[in-house]
Formats: sequence, structure tokens, C-alpha cells
Amino acid sequence: MPVTVVSSTPALTVRCRLALDVSAGAAPIVRQTQANPVQHVVCPAGVSRLDVQRVVLASLVPQHRVFLALGSASALGLAPETVIGTLSDGTPDLALPRPVRIDFTAPSSPLFIAVQVCSSGIAAIAEACGGDVYLVGTPVN
Repeated sequence: MPVTVVSSTPALTVRCRLALDVSAGAAPIVRQTQANPVQHVVCPAGVSRLDVQRVVLASLVPQHRVFLALGSASALGLAPETVIGTLSDGTPDLALPRPVRIDFTAPSSPLFIAVQVCSSGIAAIAEACGGDVYLVGTPVN
């Protein structure tokens, strides 16, 4: 019986960028919460939906931790609904246990909620949080 080998085309992987707000404080530890519509994520042209498989933190400071979730806002505050994970200078690259699908064009798109904490590590030396979170995944048609 003849055998035919069929090569599969690897899935295209893209990287989209979510800029974290830069926040400075007068104390050596800074905490900041931000919520941005998913439309603030910058993706390559033509990507309107993404199955996110990894998230990567590119921090501006050496001691930085970011909690990242998708959620909504109300009069009571922010409500995380889908926790993506926590990134830090020690674990800047996180593989998700299952892909998280994000539709950048849906009218009722969730918010990206990011809670940042950073520290200079030195008493009386102020720090500024900031950087980027990269969403790595496969575009969905």
C-alpha cells in the first residue's frame, strides 16, 4: 500500500502589543490600575481576532509585577472576568493553559485590566512603572 506524506502548514503566530501606562510615585513602591478597551491593542494589519496562547512582559523597571485580566467596568469599579495571569520580572513569559480568544472589533469588547506594582528596591528612591505586554497567538478568521 503506498503512503503519501502530506505536510501541514504551520499556524501563523502573531504578536500584538498592549502599552502599559507609565506611573510614577513618590514612594519606593508604586501601584497602579488601568483599564483599556481591547481596541488599544496594536496588532499587525488584518488581525481582528486572536487566540492568545502566551503573554510576555517587557518592563521598564527591574522589579515589576503585572496582573492581567479581561473584564468590565461599572459604577462599583472594575470587574475582572477572565484572568489571564500574573507576569513579573522573574516570570516575564507565561504560556496560558488554554487560549483566550479576543475579538478586537466586537462592539461590546471587554476591557484589558492591568494592575501594576513596581519598586525601586531602595528606600526613599521613587520608581516609575511601565512597559508593554505582548499577546502572542494565532489569528482567527
